[in-house]
Amino acid sequence: MARETGKWFAALGLFAALAATLISLQVYQVTSRGVADPALRRAAAALTEIDPWIAANYDALQQSAEASEPGEAMPLPDYPLDLGFVREDVAGVPEAELRVKILDRSADALYADGTGALRAEGGAPTARFTSAGVVDASVDLLRARNHDASAVMLFVSGTIAALLAGALMALTRGFGRVTAMGLVVVAASLPVLLGGIVLRLYMAAGSDAREEYPRPQLLDIGEALTWIPVRNGMAFALLGVALLVAGVVGAMVSRGDRLRYDVRS
Repeated sequence: MARETGKWFAALGLFAALAATLISLQVYQVTSRGVADPALRRAAAALTEIDPWIAANYDALQQSAEASEPGEAMPLPDYPLDLGFVREDVAGVPEAELRVKILDRSADALYADGTGALRAEGGAPTARFTSAGVVDASVDLLRARNHDASAVMLFVSGTIAALLAGALMALTRGFGRVTAMGLVVVAASLPVLLGGIVLRLYMAAGSDAREEYPRPQLLDIGEALTWIPVRNGMAFALLGVALLVAGVVGAMVSRGDRLRYDVRS
């Protein structure tokens, strides 16, 4: 009786720890620089309306750079991010190259500070760019601090999950160990998989709707990022199903071998 009770407690604890591990893994992957940078560059292009802005300001910027001293600060007029440009960053730089440089530094600023990096005249937050809550939520997720926090959470929850997996294996006999692990892995992967699918469908519907710019563009970026939990959730669910099938088949084969042995005896 004590073994059965302990087994259920270990299984429930492992489910919670493994679910937390998988969720932390999604945040860790989404907020890594390799994934976040391209998304933030696209978000910066949408939030700042970079193409019309650079078309309207490029010539004036070049004239201002020519009239400036080496190393002199070059503020970008009406641009909602303070990028710390100096004369050498602008002078003689072709328009396409300047666009890339602005977006690269904008992505760095958003990764460090989220939408808090956006400013209005005088340094106040720019309501024009943060009016929709989805904008703040989408961009603020892709931050360095979230990546660091998810790394800690991933380590802690992963360690707890490993200890509970060991306890479950110790409390379960035979192929029941494999079956129990398969059931827990499938159950823990479902919140990630279903959550990713729901978010993907929501963002796909929002990005196709006729809504105020730049929300559809940001939802389109979010839709691309939701492929990560969908992919990972599916992979872990298939792993759990494989363990479950292996445990059931192994138990059936083992039971059949015992029956044949008993008949022969």
